[in-house]
Amino acid sequence: CVGDTIELNGKGGIIYEWVPPIYLSAPLNDTTLVENPLTSMYYDLIVTDINGCKDTDQVFIDLYPLPFIDAGDDVIIETYGIIKLEAIGGDTYFWSPDSSITHINVYNPWVSPDDTLTYVVVGTDEFGCSNFDSITIFVINPVMILKPNAFSPTGDGINEVYKPNLVGFGELISFSIYDRWGKLIYVGLNNDSWDGTYFGIPQEIGMYVVVIKYLDYYTNQNNVQVGTLTLLR
Repeated sequence: CVGDTIELNGKGGIIYEWVPPIYLSAPLNDTTLVENPLTSMYYDLIVTDINGCKDTDQVFIDLYPLPFIDAGDDVIIETYGIIKLEAIGGDTYFWSPDSSITHINVYNPWVSPDDTLTYVVVGTDEFGCSNFDSITIFVINPVMILKPNAFSPTGDGINEVYKPNLVGFGELISFSIYDRWGKLIYVGLNNDSWDGTYFGIPQEIGMYVVVIKYLDYYTNQNNVQVGTLTLLR
């Protein structure tokens, strides 16, 4: 295989010469190493015995290319998620590390790492030649909307506004506030907050409906979450 070293052993005389001498560690010894040849090679061994008689033999070194091993593209999964890997290019496979993986000797194991992790796969072809590739599994927190269930815009500087926050791999698009009769009171964008008024008029104490729209980067989908909010004074 490309990058390998192989040993040649001659016998039958007292003087030896390997021809051509390229890639050889000791071309004038009975035993020599073929070190990292760049192509397939024929080597002739010229042997001289104690009487000065010569004979020649030949050996062929067939250089196999390394297999092209592909572990696939890097992927993103959410915490506690699981995904199947699929390597190609070899006859047998060995994955490392062996953590959070179902099988290390198959081309298509399932993995569920707790944190971002890079897996390396070594693939070996029918000729015993090996190569490797890697894939990184990026683990992210699932998208969560953190939203207070009550606020009190009383002017005391504590809990004065309502503002939902998104945690995880996504983006808050908008949130809408409706009163108990279904009237739209407020529409806010990503960084906005509601102060409990409608056109500057303080709204009544009670429960309001909140509709939150957000984009989940992992699924590339817009989602809607509906909840309630209590306005206190």
